Amino acid sequence: MNRNNVGPGIFYCVCVVVTIGCGQADRRLAVTGSVALDGKTLSRAIINFRPVPGNPSSSAGAGLEDGNFKISANQGLFPGDYNVIIQAFEETGRMVVDPQFGKVPETALVRFQEEKTLQVTVSEESENRFDFQITRARSAR
Repeated sequence: MNRNNVGPGIFYCVCVVVTIGCGQADRRLAVTGSVALDGKTLSRAIINFRPVPGNPSSSAGAGLEDGNFKISANQGLFPGDYNVIIQAFEETGRMVVDPQFGKVPETALVRFQEEKTLQVTVSEESENRFDFQITRARSAR
């Protein structure tokens, strides 16, 4: 075997492996949608998609603007099943003192009935738009 031909052959093999590996890493998909609480758009909220047990993917999330969210493909999700966690905040009507900002409106976490049941499947064959209609949890008495 001629030693001068080994270097280009190894270089070619490395390029093929890197190209194939990079193609698989680009399987992240954009995810979009909206969230409404009791029929009204939800603005002061964040949405997070967490992989279900057995799905080795990572989480991704976004803030809501006028009830809508968008996670771009470069920050997106791999195909699979995800639990959806939505956290919303609303003003309580009281003012509190923040050490950094002074007097500010107090906010509280909004609880809703679907809190533990939201799940989606992200797929290469679909648009991956998810619109959630959630309802406020009834307070315990």
